[in-house]
Amino acid sequence: MIPAGDFSKVEALVAVDNPGLRQGLREALRRIGCKQIVEAVNGLQVQRALAENAFDLMVMVSEMENLFLGELVRDLRHNRLGRHPFPLVVMLSTMAEFDYVRRLVDCGPDDVLLMPVAPDSMLSRMRTLVLARKPFVVTHDYVGPDRRKNHRPSVGGESAPMLEVPNPVAAKVYRIDETGLERDILQVRQRLNLLKIERHGVQISWLEKQLLQLFSAQQPDERLIRLHSLHLADIAEDVLARSAAWQDKALEQACRQMQDVAHRVGDAGRAAMGPLLDELSQGCRAAAAEIARCMARVGSGWMPPERAALPEAGG
Repeated sequence: MIPAGDFSKVEALVAVDNPGLRQGLREALRRIGCKQIVEAVNGLQVQRALAENAFDLMVMVSEMENLFLGELVRDLRHNRLGRHPFPLVVMLSTMAEFDYVRRLVDCGPDDVLLMPVAPDSMLSRMRTLVLARKPFVVTHDYVGPDRRKNHRPSVGGESAPMLEVPNPVAAKVYRIDETGLERDILQVRQRLNLLKIERHGVQISWLEKQLLQLFSAQQPDERLIRLHSLHLADIAEDVLARSAAWQDKALEQACRQMQDVAHRVGDAGRAAMGPLLDELSQGCRAAAAEIARCMARVGSGWMPPERAALPEAGG
């Protein structure tokens, strides 16, 4: 049984290309009182819907027209797409292979169901999410429900921080103050942004150590050198985007310098020795130190503005 309440204000997205399943899911949602349902039948429509609507609930197949929709969920959770990162997301996997489902889970949906699926089964899972949503875990590459059975440290040896996130479906079903919901979404989204930057600082230090160890080997692994260097450059780009509104020149300069040297190390591969390695270490340590300085300011009560690049309407 779905919990009693008023679902009329819940904004739902049904992104399913199979007409019969899409109709069944739509009718199931209407039976419990959902009136605001947007449907999408291809990847472009999904992206447009996410840009134009602030959904509370999303029911999506894992692939449409060979487009893996899990990546859209990952971008949503990382605050790079959509109006906010916290819709309840139920994904319907088109494949049962373990590695495929693992890849889907790692994108951060609240639940994954294997197809074929009955609409009533989806409603049953939704009931659990409405009543008891799991807190989120935030790491350098994952934002989503905590599925760990045991407490495990993340990369860098530190515990991955937990984040209690808003439940927009529960808030609307039980008529919690909508202004309060918007305030909670804004505050937790801001906290998520800070946690992502903090985790990036930990990851930068870890990647620096990994690269130095690779270069100390008799036969450095060219593929891993390029992979880790590219990762450092991507981290710098993400920190720059998330901190753009802070107008912190020292942080910006450190990130851009690290990004530049990471690209040069990646291009040079095993040939990146001597002064270039020293420059890489200096760049990584400077960026990590600037992130730590900003996080210390937050700990002392400073609350930075949200990033300028944060999408307010999917832009």
